[in-house]
Amino acid sequence: MGCGLPDSKLYLSQIKQNSNYLLLVYSVTTQTRYNAAGEALSATQKQLISQLSATLASKSISTDERGNNSENWTVFTTPAKLTSYRTIPTSTITAESVEMDGFMLSQKDYAGIVTSASRTYTATGMVLVNTDVRN
Repeated sequence: MGCGLPDSKLYLSQIKQNSNYLLLVYSVTTQTRYNAAGEALSATQKQLISQLSATLASKSISTDERGNNSENWTVFTTPAKLTSYRTIPTSTITAESVEMDGFMLSQKDYAGIVTSASRTYTATGMVLVNTDVRN
């Protein structure tokens, strides 16, 4: 690990949810490098590899050298929709995006700005409408 190569291991996490336990299994990769003063700087990436949730599609947690966490997770919100959430240390707002069949329906960024899109099909093609609250 001292040579800067990533160190991987599995991490088990139990979350109590409505009096039921949800078991999450993460693959954890830690990379350590050293600054000019010889101090170790470690960054960690946790990637969800197994869970017993019908709604959670994916999740990852990144911790940088300063200990700041960023999280990304995706849930099935309806049978055809995926909602992705993202957090970063510099914003108190959780960014989110809603997708259906690979098409982005709406997005909220870290500033809280919401954009949306819709599409309809006609005999001559597709009509795409994008809406931005700033316009």
